[in-house]
Amino acid sequence: MLVDDMIKDSIPLWDEASNLKVVIDLYQGNLSHKSFMKYIVEDTIYLFYYAKVFAYAIAKANDFEEMRFYYSMLSFVNNSEVNIREKYAINTQFDPNYPLGFKPDKITIDYVNHLLEYAINGDIKEITAAVLPCVLSYQYIFNKIKANYKKISNNYEDLVNEYLSDRYTKSCQNWIDFANKLYQNVKDEEKIKYINIFHKSSLLEIDFWRMCEE
Repeated sequence: MLVDDMIKDSIPLWDEASNLKVVIDLYQGNLSHKSFMKYIVEDTIYLFYYAKVFAYAIAKANDFEEMRFYYSMLSFVNNSEVNIREKYAINTQFDPNYPLGFKPDKITIDYVNHLLEYAINGDIKEITAAVLPCVLSYQYIFNKIKANYKKISNNYEDLVNEYLSDRYTKSCQNWIDFANKLYQNVKDEEKIKYINIFHKSSLLEIDFWRMCEE
């Protein structure tokens, strides 16, 4: 299936991300507060636009099933991922409810622009290829790190545990099932387009992690 091909193509990039010190330190709980808050601020800004891309997908849905799926995933982002980041922003100058009050890093802007390009000018197949790596790579990366490293402290465990949870695993499988159905009639000559979009997002994921390194 096409989703399997997308993942296979990007696995080397995800493996590279799993070896980054910033990601390992985040999992182990010994990432510096400065680097962690850099991640929280930039990722919240990213999620603000990521959610907007889901809204574009809802508007461009071809049927109610596609619309319901993106609506449910939009709710997941708002009610889970954003809520966790709000917790870590308490007693800081950053208010996750108003992310546009902070100027994002160029890397965040590049990633957001990549997603918005397909949200505005593409169709739901292109949008799905662009947003999928953010979802699937987190599960892969943190599970791989969990298998090879031990936690040092409980710092950041709410965030890390979210991506190791059964709920998140189920969400990832729902994404795969949805995408497999979405791409089931894609012609062979079109597949490379979606693989390349997926690959570009995976590259931007690595850049995003590196941005948070000191």
